[in-house]
Amino acid sequence: MGMRLIATVLACGLGAVAGWQWVAPPSDTQRPAPRRDRPLQTPAAPSAAPQARASRPPLAERQPALAASDAPALLSPMTPLQLGSPVDAVAIGDVTGDGRNDIVVSTHQNAAGSGASTAGDFKVSVFVQQTDGSLAAPLQAGFPGFIMHLPSKGIALVDLNQDGLRDIVLAYGGGIYIYEGAATGQLSGRAVPGLSSEIFTVSALDVNSDGHADIAAFDGFRVRMFLGDGQGNLTHSYTFSTSPVGLTNLNAHMAPGDLNGDGRTDLAFYDGHNQGVVFVQTVSGTFERWLYSFGPYPSAYFTALAVADFDADGDQDLMLAARQTERYIPLARHQLYRQSHGQLLEPLRWGVYEVGSGMIGADLDRDGRQDLVTVRCPTNMNAWIGYSRQLPEGGFDTEIQFPLPRMMDSISPRGLAAGDFTGDGCTDLAATSGTQLILYRARCAPPMTTGGRLPAELLASGTGASAGAASLQAPASVRGQVGKAKPPTPLRIATRQGVQR
Repeated sequence: MGMRLIATVLACGLGAVAGWQWVAPPSDTQRPAPRRDRPLQTPAAPSAAPQARASRPPLAERQPALAASDAPALLSPMTPLQLGSPVDAVAIGDVTGDGRNDIVVSTHQNAAGSGASTAGDFKVSVFVQQTDGSLAAPLQAGFPGFIMHLPSKGIALVDLNQDGLRDIVLAYGGGIYIYEGAATGQLSGRAVPGLSSEIFTVSALDVNSDGHADIAAFDGFRVRMFLGDGQGNLTHSYTFSTSPVGLTNLNAHMAPGDLNGDGRTDLAFYDGHNQGVVFVQTVSGTFERWLYSFGPYPSAYFTALAVADFDADGDQDLMLAARQTERYIPLARHQLYRQSHGQLLEPLRWGVYEVGSGMIGADLDRDGRQDLVTVRCPTNMNAWIGYSRQLPEGGFDTEIQFPLPRMMDSISPRGLAAGDFTGDGCTDLAATSGTQLILYRARCAPPMTTGGRLPAELLASGTGASAGAASLQAPASVRGQVGKAKPPTPLRIATRQGVQR
């Protein structure tokens, strides 16, 4: 007991010393006053702080309380997709050029470590959306995966050869693979030459302003930048270290977004442990570390990262999730770094319950605001997926949660994506869970849109922490359903009242 107490004190002390630094220019924005222990009221003016909307059951009651809301849940479960092998990445976007979003997933080896294998191992599968909103049987193609590769992959959907069709760019244990041919029903892949090491995730951007898509490939320690030639080829241009992010961790992640408002795509990173950093893109197309340094203090570890407009002001913001040292402790935390006038403001922090392992921003109710979608992985309980609406007055509503079919220590940051894959104009969700891809159909009032092939400047789709939040919508009159499942009663967990700093 004494040794455990000493270790705990040391861990807390080290976290206080190295956990959190904040270097930011002075801001003319007045910090809102703390609102702890204040009765919850409808704010009279917009508030930037996430608001609690219900009370939390006692800590002994680890099961979440039933939702008590007069508004219907935005999501309803659909029949899961069965892949037969562990699913480790998902992306949503139109890869056939018909104006309808498809689902793209990758798999690892079944029963990893046992030597067993199945026909579904190391495959990329494309579920093409049909005119009625259903999904066809998957198109599949393999890649040279190996059992010693980490089960951590990433997918970007981007038009590399400027033929009007998005190609599939896969990051995996042996480098990068590019897939074409989904539109013809003949999916085929090829390796990017000169790269044979583990890559966690990839992001599409244009660093040299030549109108051709380039690829940033992150391996946990560094980024290799590959320039596209508009013919489908990628050539390595330069490499930069992502220090202090430099740790081989399955949850290490990279998220793209314009975080300083200069119109260029920047890159945010975290190492799956206790370091986060932003590298901003320069005029010359290189990247330099921004002045900000991120740490999880007063928590111990970061667990998720997302970039999206989380305060509805038109700028991209940075969201990090964190947890305590002991994973079984249910208390966790969100940290929101809002962008204002090209700078990141001091973080707004609020408490939540259970570890957030995957996190993205997506407009689920089509109100023009990015909602917060999180997969949580509690100890000795099934994981769940939850969403919090971004409120008109600022902040987020209570998280409404839906159970996933299995317990998980964590989900890959690239195992959660959003986009309309049912053809009704609403932003649906997909999450990996073992050998299944769990699908949730969103309900909303869809806008009237037209289908057809995307213009060249829009033929890029992100993945992972910010995946699928903006995607092509099929005509509102085209409606369909992949499968039918009786929706369970949604679960609702409240954030802790007030803003904790």
